[in-house]
Amino acid sequence: WLDRSELLANSLAHLARVVDGLNSKDHGFELALFAGRRSSDRLFLVLQTLVFARLVKGYVGTSSLFVATLLDKAWDQLGLPLSERKLQLGKLLGTHAHEQSMLVQQLLAEFDNRAGAVSRLRGSGPVNVTALVAHLLHLAANGGLEGATALPDTFGSAGFVAVASVADVPPAFIKHMEDVHGERVSDGAKCFDLFRVWRGGGGGDV
Repeated sequence: WLDRSELLANSLAHLARVVDGLNSKDHGFELALFAGRRSSDRLFLVLQTLVFARLVKGYVGTSSLFVATLLDKAWDQLGLPLSERKLQLGKLLGTHAHEQSMLVQQLLAEFDNRAGAVSRLRGSGPVNVTALVAHLLHLAANGGLEGATALPDTFGSAGFVAVASVADVPPAFIKHMEDVHGERVSDGAKCFDLFRVWRGGGGGDV
């Protein structure tokens, strides 16, 4: 059996070969590292991100919220300016996987319960507002209204669509998108109107 140091060394060697192969191509693409649960451990995930960001041609960002948070905090403590931290790490990117909505829903579950308690729906069960909040947070952090994608089925697609269809786009969100990303939300828009693509659980468009 390989010990952890040998596993890390082998994994980094494999990554170096991948990066070298990518850099040998005149591809002209923007490249992002999508890694996380498939990485062998958290230390390798951090090293993997640092190596990829530093060495691969065309690097634009990472999908790892864990690495972005960890490195941003460490670099901030070292006195690195925000502009430099963003330059080193690139953008925080993603395909809006289920995990983001699931995490927000767990952290803010009480808001679903409160929404259910004050709603006019029959019964006193929770109403799916936090999955919508997760989508708005994703857009606020990354921009990209033109290709905004809804992944509604972590709680139930019907519930998500029902809430999105009646919920006004928050004024603070509208202002943020224009101020930070230069993107304008139409007057009187409902949250449903923000999304151009709707995805099912298997990743296919619906």
